[in-house]
Amino acid sequence: MFTLGLEKSYPAHGIDMDETRTPFHVGLDRWIRFDKGDFVGREALLKIRDTGVDERWTGLIVEGGMPAAANARVLADGEDAGVVTYSDHGYSLGKVLATAHLRLPFTQIGTVLSFDIDGAPTRAVVSAMPFFDPDGARLRA
Repeated sequence: MFTLGLEKSYPAHGIDMDETRTPFHVGLDRWIRFDKGDFVGREALLKIRDTGVDERWTGLIVEGGMPAAANARVLADGEDAGVVTYSDHGYSLGKVLATAHLRLPFTQIGTVLSFDIDGAPTRAVVSAMPFFDPDGARLRA
């Protein structure tokens, strides 16, 4: 279980980022120090920095009581918008939460999306991350 990491929006390697999804995709690019000399992957990261990304790791508040499956396709009015990386109950918040890699047109807070949970279309709304506010348990959508 990774529920606290989900609420705090801690990206997990192998789930939220991997060899194809970089710190730029999950909002951690501020930690990359290109001025510190050469390192493995530097040229590839410079290319991504210069060209930008076409998708962003995004938070979702899921309606109903069931989490979405990992790798479930996210839809916006029937159009493919991205893929769920992780979903679970946000116990501190009393909501079902998910993270997904979404194409940039669909990452705006308040955007209504959907995906299938056990064959039923389920509504989800793009939320600010982290879901858990350090000043108190509340959603910031």
